[in-house]
Amino acid sequence: MSSENILYDEIEPFNSGMLKVSDAHEIYYEESGCKDGMPVLVVHGGPGDSSSPKHRRRFNPEKFRIILFDQRGAGQSLPKACLKENTTQHLVADMEKLRVHLGVDKWMLQATSWGSTLSLVYAQAHPDKVLGMVLNGIFLAYRVNTDWIHGPSGAARIFPEFYDDYINWLPESERSDPFNAYAKRIHGSDKDIAVEAAKRMLTYEGQIMSMEETFLEKEQERLTAEKEMTVEDKANADAWFEDFAYTHCLIETHYATQDFFLKERQILDHVDQLKNIPITLIHGRYDLICPIKNAYKLNYFMPHSELVVVPNAGHGTSEMLPQVMAEISKMYEKIKKSGH
Repeated sequence: MSSENILYDEIEPFNSGMLKVSDAHEIYYEESGCKDGMPVLVVHGGPGDSSSPKHRRRFNPEKFRIILFDQRGAGQSLPKACLKENTTQHLVADMEKLRVHLGVDKWMLQATSWGSTLSLVYAQAHPDKVLGMVLNGIFLAYRVNTDWIHGPSGAARIFPEFYDDYINWLPESERSDPFNAYAKRIHGSDKDIAVEAAKRMLTYEGQIMSMEETFLEKEQERLTAEKEMTVEDKANADAWFEDFAYTHCLIETHYATQDFFLKERQILDHVDQLKNIPITLIHGRYDLICPIKNAYKLNYFMPHSELVVVPNAGHGTSEMLPQVMAEISKMYEKIKKSGH
């Protein structure tokens, strides 16, 4: 079943704006759905990704006050691709400033991938402000995860053809450490090389993100769409991808090279802060961006959490969308039942 058939109908925000969170940064936010509904904050992945109108459609608009935002430097937040004062701790503080700005007492968190990391760190800092969490594609910000994605002994063993394409763009002397080689170019002074490196990195990550059937379907959809594009449409699409890839990979590598500004076991060592928060973890069995051991380990350290393993799913939310939406509905009922 297409994800379009599962999602709620398209809706428009009833409120949106820019919140100045520091002298350097303003973050984009929006609200949709029911003004008096249960507040839910959607925390996007990346780092360097952005919110999307589709994110609104995971929630029943008659029950939820749906709040989306773009993290520093990403999406519609300004200045774009800015790395100054851009750390995990800054993003956590921004989330709390947004809660206060919108007059929200407590909210539910729904997040994907890097968003799950950020949500867990936020909840550990502000446990009394979180009603519950539904997290998918669990990421614990371990350095070994970066090695798994970009090194020769992880995903490369399952997708050798994509990995070879990825590393063969580099000089042979740098192919043993492609992540740092790409990061050096993405952060370099030659913008053309930086953009090309970012496009190649994001393409590789996209190739290993989904199950093969999903990947082939999306490729076919892309090729079909391109056939119907005018020259101008194609140029605009290419320009959008270049801009998105550069912003995404600039911020992603900024965080990854700094171990995501977290101690190695920071989340696991502070799980006691989360013991009173209902938490559902959803993970694809064949996730090759964030292997399922991330979710399994987190669930082990948080026995009060519920782990939902999705068969025949990788890292992409689209492959586990029915489960994500079902667990959002269950969490709503659980929170309501608890009297919040």
